[in-house]
Amino acid sequence: MTFKETHRTRSSVSGFTLIELMVVIAIIGILAAITIPVIGRAMESAKRAQASTEISSLDTAVRAYYNEYSRFPHQAAGINEYIGGNANLMNVLRARDGEGNVNHANNPRRIMFIETTEHSMDEGNFIDPWEQPYNVAVDLNFSGEISVGDDTVERLVAVWSEGNPEDDPPRRIQSW
Repeated sequence: MTFKETHRTRSSVSGFTLIELMVVIAIIGILAAITIPVIGRAMESAKRAQASTEISSLDTAVRAYYNEYSRFPHQAAGINEYIGGNANLMNVLRARDGEGNVNHANNPRRIMFIETTEHSMDEGNFIDPWEQPYNVAVDLNFSGEISVGDDTVERLVAVWSEGNPEDDPPRRIQSW
């Protein structure tokens, strides 16, 4: 084999060297490291927007119930001012027969004040995107104030989510 034949054979072989391949993998790794946190923040922002929309819907549903029946669904369901779980309330607002609305006693016109997907329900509770039940409080004595934890809110209806439990500190999403 002559020098020309050897040179032709080596130069006609194409492909990546190991170093080129490692450089490409490193670049892909760097791009992924930059992109993944951005995607995570966008997903968290979308969850917060979804929770805000659902809170507004729940607040509107409680007010619509009050306008229709001249009482709060909490009173109808025999629930105190604040509830952590909201299954009884949701039975009333969704016109479902069950606890809090046995034989549709608390929503006799069977008006559906709020629509939810099955994905947003867990054991009858309306849950936020972090799979925690929404919190609802009403001003049963019409004083113009509701106690929400350490806060006092000047509203007839207050709806909130504690937000992502992994946030430090947690950022509450609320209707007020």
